[in-house]
Amino acid sequence: MKTLQVFTRLISITSFLPMVLLLWGIATLVSCHQGKYSEVLSSLKTLDPEMESNQFYIIIPNQGCDGCISNMEDFVYKNYKTYKNVKFIFTRITSKKILKVKLGEEILRHENVILDLKDDIFFPEKEKEIYPMIVCVKNKRISDIFFQSPFEDGIGKLTTEIITNENQ
Repeated sequence: MKTLQVFTRLISITSFLPMVLLLWGIATLVSCHQGKYSEVLSSLKTLDPEMESNQFYIIIPNQGCDGCISNMEDFVYKNYKTYKNVKFIFTRITSKKILKVKLGEEILRHENVILDLKDDIFFPEKEKEIYPMIVCVKNKRISDIFFQSPFEDGIGKLTTEIITNENQ
């Protein structure tokens, strides 16, 4: 009879242990994720101290995936006056003069355009620094980060997020 009780306890402990490990793993991933997000948020607040509670940031590196960056620059050119809750940040700028020639002085001086001349922006995934990054801020916290890359349609996701945000 004692053997049966010991066996029953052993089974309940072994079924409980994987659950504890799973919860610990999830908590670790979430805290690591939030740690990276807090660094991104901090760098955004450095560049935009008057951050709105609900805001979208499009961070465009000057070097990297040429097609991805060109697509995003085209989006900026067409939409820099359209969305009040979207700010465009140009970072890793190698030549302000070339950027001015590509986009024009009017765009670079617009209130929704920020030049990160000190490279303050933090990219949470180093291997994705070559792609434009879209950061969604809700209630002054980052709710999502995605990229414009050959593998991800950042512009499409951004457009969906903007429409969803306007309908709330």
